[in-house]
Amino acid sequence: MSSAAVAVLYSLATITCWGTVNVVIKNLTNNLGEKSTLYYRGMFSAISSCLLLLAFLNESTFNITYIFYGAFLATFSYIGFYYLVRGLTVGKVGIVVPLN
Repeated sequence: MSSAAVAVLYSLATITCWGTVNVVIKNLTNNLGEKSTLYYRGMFSAISSCLLLLAFLNESTFNITYIFYGAFLATFSYIGFYYLVRGLTVGKVGIVVPLN
């Protein structure tokens, strides 16, 4: 298979996954509420990050600069996700997600 065909397949998979995640988040927000959705997403992220850290602990080098960069970027990611969830509580997926 050519590299262009593989790139197209990866692009289609990415589009499908992003769309599916947004619909799932909308359903979770409607059923659980925004605070519970944020909590469970945070717990899932923390647990999966710890498992990945344990899996690659021998191959990792820790640097305090990278930890600060990660915390800084995670804060902005959380703020963006917070406003996405807030928007999904009041609006439709087809309107909120493209604007976000």
